[in-house]
Amino acid sequence: MLRRWLKSVFGGDKVAAAGDFENTRLGCTGRVVEAIDPPLPGRVEIGDAQWTAVAETAIPEGAAVKVVKQDNLTLTVAVV
Repeated sequence: MLRRWLKSVFGGDKVAAAGDFENTRLGCTGRVVEAIDPPLPGRVEIGDAQWTAVAETAIPEGAAVKVVKQDNLTLTVAVV
């Protein structure tokens, strides 16, 4: 009996999250801050955050890139 009451008080409302959190960076543009030399990853800066990034071709530091895929915290980028 106490469990039911506690559950109603502390359970809160369950609301589905709006948006697709797995692909929040798709289409964003940024710049390479650490060169990407496949198969080794590099680093890109998008907004005020830096991300680990991979690409199909080598991309030098300073190049403008666009996010084409996101796999957890690793972005796949292509030259803009």
